[in-house]
Amino acid sequence: MLLGYQLNDSGDRYSLIEDLGHIDSQNASIGRVEEVIRFIDHKYAFDIKDDKLVNVALSAVINELDPFSSYIPPSSLEGVNNRVSGIYKGIGIETLRKDNQFCISKVYQNSPAKLAGIQVFDVIKAINGIALDENVESLSTVKDSIQSSDLVLSIARDDELFDVEIKEEKVDVSGISQTVRLDSTTTYISLDRFSKGVYKDFMDSLELYGATKPDQDIIIDVRGNLGGLLPEVSNILSQFFDQKDLSLVTTRGLNQKEEKVVSTGKPFFRFGNIAVLIDDESASASEILAGALQDHDRAVILGEQSFGKGLVQEQYNLKNKGALRLTVAEYFLPTGRCIQRKEYNPFSKTDTLDQFEFNSINLNRTLTSGEGIIPDLKVDKSTFVRGHQLSNALLDFTYELVLYHKDRSLDFWKDYIADPQTIWLSSDTDEKTIMPTKYEAIQALSYYSDQLSITDLTVLMQDKAVLKALDQLKKENILEL
Repeated sequence: MLLGYQLNDSGDRYSLIEDLGHIDSQNASIGRVEEVIRFIDHKYAFDIKDDKLVNVALSAVINELDPFSSYIPPSSLEGVNNRVSGIYKGIGIETLRKDNQFCISKVYQNSPAKLAGIQVFDVIKAINGIALDENVESLSTVKDSIQSSDLVLSIARDDELFDVEIKEEKVDVSGISQTVRLDSTTTYISLDRFSKGVYKDFMDSLELYGATKPDQDIIIDVRGNLGGLLPEVSNILSQFFDQKDLSLVTTRGLNQKEEKVVSTGKPFFRFGNIAVLIDDESASASEILAGALQDHDRAVILGEQSFGKGLVQEQYNLKNKGALRLTVAEYFLPTGRCIQRKEYNPFSKTDTLDQFEFNSINLNRTLTSGEGIIPDLKVDKSTFVRGHQLSNALLDFTYELVLYHKDRSLDFWKDYIADPQTIWLSSDTDEKTIMPTKYEAIQALSYYSDQLSITDLTVLMQDKAVLKALDQLKKENILEL
């Protein structure tokens, strides 16, 4: 659960990056661990690296806690922090390995690769003169050997071979994957993660797609969203309430001061009805979003029961350049109910199931505690597949399918969406090793949609959860189920 924890910029009242140097070095427990390692280091019959012992010891201790506390070794810390922040150093591409070639499958917007004119379906033949042949296992190994951010990529496109000079830079991968106008009064927006900057992206997307008019309805899709940063989700939540100081979420822990996050009362937009789509991978910040709106009777929640992660992690920098991510508190929603499923929280000092049912704030509806977020309307998961849930074999096959048919008309792809299996079975490729469901095929296709004459709207209108949300938003009372 790389994104499902609370991690914020240092300097504000929710700062969670701290140094453990203030801990008393004479602490008996710490001393015992160090004492054992010193004895092993000086007396053990065989050679063993201290770092390995420390890593094993730390991991063993933390594994006895809850599933979300963890030790992050120095070698992994940068990558973990990058995934949470949504910022990477690179050129902004994803690749597939096909026939011993590195084929570009995605180019991120506003990335160095995009600005340099690199396209999906280009093939990288060499980097700085190093040939990418069958002996090269990954692009990262080649990049590490170069040790420079200035790169020359030899690119093959159709029958053309040319070089592209490009420099690695910080690439901001937006937490928003899709924004679509479904009709004149409704906007759909998909949040993949609550990484740093997603609130700004959220506002910019809605403004770009004309959702700023009063009483515009909105569908917020957090299916597959594992969570992220508390300030980002609380800023988004504040856009849905006119009142100031409404409770949005509270954190409580045995050794933590209780913190309450409240609405600002200063929304920039005036939304009408709201629908939130969740599934069993919606966790942490996603559950705060859905749960707070549900508690205040501000939105209808559709989909599947959410994951149930209501534990707060703080990340502490360690002297060895690694980090400790430690559960320090629990999240509680505005009604007082808990998100966290009890089976994931065996050491909780608070019995989250003392009260199993709570009443919503405005309509007095019965809501369940201690089981994640239970949707108001259940919609089966088979209607939706996130990109990360797709198999490599399916993405590989779809790559070939789209490459072969990429110049086809919109009508061709509409027929595909209506019945993906027909085109799948009639494809000229011999790689038909699996038969996807309709929704897997549609989602795999949308992964490459930037290269096709196809609209996001056409794909979304095949999603039963989206259609159900649209129907519900048109009702005079969206919570009349």
